[in-house]
Amino acid sequence: MRGVILDAASLGEDVDLAPVLSLAGDWACHASTPATDVAARIRDAEVVLSNKVPLTAASLAVAPRLRLVVVMATGTNNVDLAAATQQGIAVCNARAYATASVAQHTIMLLLALARS
Repeated sequence: MRGVILDAASLGEDVDLAPVLSLAGDWACHASTPATDVAARIRDAEVVLSNKVPLTAASLAVAPRLRLVVVMATGTNNVDLAAATQQGIAVCNARAYATASVAQHTIMLLLALARS
């Protein structure tokens, strides 16, 4: 398996990508990827991990082996979902990200409002 992380630096300095990079296969990890380099970097990939780098129909079209795009965030707005579907590429994101924290923050805001 060939995997590519397009924008590791956007995750912050304290994120440990070692568990991903130690998965079977060949992984390339880029701190950032300008739009002009996306197609070249994903051309031979089977799995692409991206946080903010846009994956357009044009860039997906040059990656015939690509089977999975993982958005390392809550949305999928940086991926052309129609093009991915047409090419049989699964797209997923970080589901349930910060769910507990959002609920806790909401309760604390309610308590703050009740006291003020």
